[in-house]
Amino acid sequence: MTEIVEFRGKKLPFDEDGYLEDPTVWDEEVAKFIAERLGIGEKFEKYKDEYLKVLYYMRDYFSKFNIGPPYAMILKKCKMTNERFYELFPRGPAEDAIKLAGLPKAAAAGC
Repeated sequence: MTEIVEFRGKKLPFDEDGYLEDPTVWDEEVAKFIAERLGIGEKFEKYKDEYLKVLYYMRDYFSKFNIGPPYAMILKKCKMTNERFYELFPRGPAEDAIKLAGLPKAAAAGC
């Protein structure tokens, strides 16, 4: 069942697991809002540049291949260690990262 959340004049459709169903409504403010919903809003603000590097890479990959990038590719392209990735995205690439990138649940299959 879709949950429609009003945020700054936008209607954000989330599925029952908290994934944004329409990637076109995403922007950096929506990412911050999702981070707050996930309980990592303060961390997102503190390390925003690192988060956005990963999120924009994931969105770019998704726009080309219609699936999320393989985890190893995220680490390589974003020059990030496994440890650092999990500090930023404690529930991993298929959960926190896909959600913060505003991608649908189906994108998680690639991660």
